[in-house]
Amino acid sequence: MKPEENKYWNPVIETLPRERLMQIELKRFRETLRWAKGGSPFYRQKLQGIEPEDIRTFEDIGKVPMTEKDELRAAQEGKEPYLYGDLLAVPPEKLSVFHQTSGTTGKPVFFPDTYESWQLCVDIWCSILYSAGFRSTDRVFLPFVYNVYIAFWQGHYAAEKLGCEVVPGGGLETKARVQKIKDVRATALMNTPTYGLHMIEVAKEMGIDPKRDLSVKKMICAGEPMPEPTRLRLEELWGADVYDHIGGTEPGGWAGMCSQKRGCT
Repeated sequence: MKPEENKYWNPVIETLPRERLMQIELKRFRETLRWAKGGSPFYRQKLQGIEPEDIRTFEDIGKVPMTEKDELRAAQEGKEPYLYGDLLAVPPEKLSVFHQTSGTTGKPVFFPDTYESWQLCVDIWCSILYSAGFRSTDRVFLPFVYNVYIAFWQGHYAAEKLGCEVVPGGGLETKARVQKIKDVRATALMNTPTYGLHMIEVAKEMGIDPKRDLSVKKMICAGEPMPEPTRLRLEELWGADVYDHIGGTEPGGWAGMCSQKRGCT
């Protein structure tokens, strides 16, 4: 069966009974806890007295202390191996991808991935995009300068993995991006909500009505909160289905909006 014929990107996981899914989540949480304590000096110290075997129920997860951003910064500041200090849980030569937090509340925290962990993050984004209707028949335009931040890199690689044709728009000014969307007949976009609205204003200045003159039929937003009135306005002005998602540098994407458009799950 072709992926396009499926309702889900990963039908095995995404259609499991709730009880079975929770069992898998607990098992993987224990595995992650064991990995962190075994490899990272920071977590070995922070999680003293807490063993994976202690986590038998979801309520037991409350035994694990929260980690604050300042702790992550302190674990890297002046520590070896450079750049990642006591957070690193693998040998540096295993790393293949670098990203960092935005630094809006202080010094950025550096986050690397191994090839394997990066592919896991990408596959999570595959589920997010697939539930938003992205398919191999789409030509996806990313009107965003990727830089060192994580979200649209994950979206780019996930769209490729879905079989989409990906057109990167970083480095272009907004007018050039709108024109490129028109020229290549892009059918899907990934952008922040406010930039989606900004492109509409610029398109109007160019004499282009996105709803009438462009081929965009779906859009997924990231990087900012998107109130429901904003989502509906984007849908009306673009003439496209608009979806939200939630994620972060540290955990990756953790929720997305499906065709029901009733919030992120």
